[in-house]
Amino acid sequence: AHYLATGEQLQEPESQWIGDLLLEHLEALYSLYGQRHGVRIARKHIAWYSRHLRGAATFRQKINQVEDTKGQQDLIKAFFYCRDSRGKAA
Repeated sequence: AHYLATGEQLQEPESQWIGDLLLEHLEALYSLYGQRHGVRIARKHIAWYSRHLRGAATFRQKINQVEDTKGQQDLIKAFFYCRDSRGKAA
């Protein structure tokens, strides 16, 4: 909407902001589907949130092996919070 109204593209959101949003989204998934099933459903959502960042393929391989919510959350924090403002690993 901003681009259509102004002709300007907004800057990409910071990696940590994306990580925070993802963690909030996952809490809703875990609450709705339960821990076990929520972890499995969360995998595709995690892939969508991370697809544009460097190292996403390796990250997805790791995240797809995790079977618990804490493990998912820890990997997400490590991946999204340790990047510079352009999404590159720090």
